Amino acid sequence: MRLLEQLPGDSGEWERLIGELTVNETYFFRDRGQFKLLRYVVLPKLIEGRRAHGRLRVWSAGCSTGEEIYSLAILLDHLLAGESGAWRLELYGTDIDARAIDHARRGCYRDWSFRGVDPQLQQGYFTSRGGEWTLLPRIHDMVRFHKANLLASVEYAPELPANDFDLILCRNVFIYFDREAIARVVGRLSAALAPDGYLLTGHNELFEQHLPQLETVVFPESVIYRRRGGAGEQPASAHPFPMAASRAPPKPPRPVSLTRRDSGRVPVVPDPARSAAAPTDLTRAQALYEQGAYAAAAEMAERAAGQRHDAYEGCCLRARCLANLARYEEALRVLEEALRLNDLAHEPYYLMAHIREAQGRTAEALGLLDRVIYLDPAFIPAYLDLAALHERMDNGARSRKLREVALRLIERLPLEAEVPPYSGLTVAELKAYVTELIGPPADTPSEDNRNRGGRP
Repeated sequence: MRLLEQLPGDSGEWERLIGELTVNETYFFRDRGQFKLLRYVVLPKLIEGRRAHGRLRVWSAGCSTGEEIYSLAILLDHLLAGESGAWRLELYGTDIDARAIDHARRGCYRDWSFRGVDPQLQQGYFTSRGGEWTLLPRIHDMVRFHKANLLASVEYAPELPANDFDLILCRNVFIYFDREAIARVVGRLSAALAPDGYLLTGHNELFEQHLPQLETVVFPESVIYRRRGGAGEQPASAHPFPMAASRAPPKPPRPVSLTRRDSGRVPVVPDPARSAAAPTDLTRAQALYEQGAYAAAAEMAERAAGQRHDAYEGCCLRARCLANLARYEEALRVLEEALRLNDLAHEPYYLMAHIREAQGRTAEALGLLDRVIYLDPAFIPAYLDLAALHERMDNGARSRKLREVALRLIERLPLEAEVPPYSGLTVAELKAYVTELIGPPADTPSEDNRNRGGRP
């Protein structure tokens, strides 16, 4: 990392080193789950919120050969059909590799860049010639590319606006950085966001980081981060590991239960006989947790776990604190203790699944989510999380079936109720979102496909 910061950007040694260290492995609409989140939630929300001044500013930091930022350009062209002329769209792609930037500026790609892309969409936005596919000029001209080093100690991208980005994508970039470098780059990217602007990273890339400027917004397909300070917004969870909602009290019944809320809190439901009493170790631990003081909260939760009436809740809260500190193995041991206290609870297994996913142990995460569903067949988040994992593994049929089950469960709930942990989404909003994720039946062409020759 120090070498990357110190080498002059125009040196031959630099270019050769960058070519050796970076892997320009990308393709259009890579990670379908994240692009569905962008297509159906994030971009429509930004378009609605920015309609008054008619400008959207987007940055792909670490854009490689351009497929990611051009995918966003295609999405915006699709979403703004009929009104794109009324918008000022500013799309930027930056990368440390000059050769990748040159490739991106050409806007020409071979078939390997389109794996998994709807052929109708490919034919609708590209022209084929000599074994290459060339972007339509209106899409190509939406994006400006610049060489930039996110680790540079001086101004790293002078050609870019300094701030007010509505959306920044920095996916599969932090795998090259150590913890200190990640913190520095995340701080810069956070500062470049507009209030209530979004940062989307690769899965699990920021689970070990303290994010004072960002709120964590949890969706079935991905976690996305939002700049604090947006007017009129309900605060989202600032914690990467929110806990599952309890549908039944722990066994044996206790006066305190865990609930996974959209804010990421673990609220206390007090016994009326104790409500006027002094704060307990559990409530103190919760307050520390809400402040982001995970180490202190874990110590206080450990004390709560030593008290009979708060033992289960104390274990779960302590495990969550440890997970947010990336002390995963400790968190797993504490969750095992929680299960000894309540062997029918699904909450510990749910957090275990997220920890295993963060560790890259997807098969174990799948098995744990299956166990959550076995213990609580009506627990909607487990179906949606399982669907997202199966989609990443290219198991589309299984993903669709799980979402259909989740949709049937959602339809049983009151439309105006909120569904934890999905960031304040009402049942009606979650129903619409999951319906879009499922899409039309396989043998029924969508309205988009009929009218636009393909669907992003």
